[in-house]
Amino acid sequence: MKKFLVIALLAMSMGCTKSESGASTVQEIVSSAPAPTATPAPTPLPVTTPRPDDMEPIQPLEINVSQVQVEDKVFALGDKIEDVIALIGEPKYVSELEDGKIYLYTDLEVTERNGKVVDVMLLSDRTRIAGEITFGTSLDLVKEKLEGVQEIIGGYSYNGYEGIVAEFYTNDGETVGGIHVYLP
Repeated sequence: MKKFLVIALLAMSMGCTKSESGASTVQEIVSSAPAPTATPAPTPLPVTTPRPDDMEPIQPLEINVSQVQVEDKVFALGDKIEDVIALIGEPKYVSELEDGKIYLYTDLEVTERNGKVVDVMLLSDRTRIAGEITFGTSLDLVKEKLEGVQEIIGGYSYNGYEGIVAEFYTNDGETVGGIHVYLP
C-alpha cells in the first residue's frame, strides 16, 4: 500500500492529474490499487550436521617449541631466570657473559639476558621440547611434527612462533643428537 501512495504522490508532483484507472486524487489512486498479495515464505535449506566420524581432526596451528621440559618441570624462553632456577634448581656452573649469563646444568645449558631466558641447549634425553622431541627421537618424527622444518648442515632448523628457532642436530642422520632452542 505504501508503494502505491509514494507512486501517487510522485506522479501528482510531476503534474499528472489522472491515473490509468481515471482516479484523480491520492485517495482515489490508493483505493483503486490492487490488494497486496502474500509472498510465499522461502523454503528453508536442510541443515546437515557432520557426524564425528566424518569430521577431520583439528590440527594445532603451531607447536610451541619454546617450552622446555626437564623431567616433569616445564619452562619457556622468555621466562624470568629466577623462576627457572626456582623450578629446576641451582646450576652446576654459572658463566658471566658481557650481556648476560650461562647457567650450566647436568641436562641443559640456559642463557639469560636482562633476566630472561633467551637460549637453551638440551644435553640429555631427560630433557625435551614440543612435548616429545628429545635425544634419540627420529628425525622423521621431527619433520612430521614441525611443518616447515628445513635441512641445515648436521640436522634441521625450525622457525617457530614469535621468531623462536629450534635446531635439531644429528650424528647418525636418523635421530636427534642435540637440540638448541633460542631467540635470534
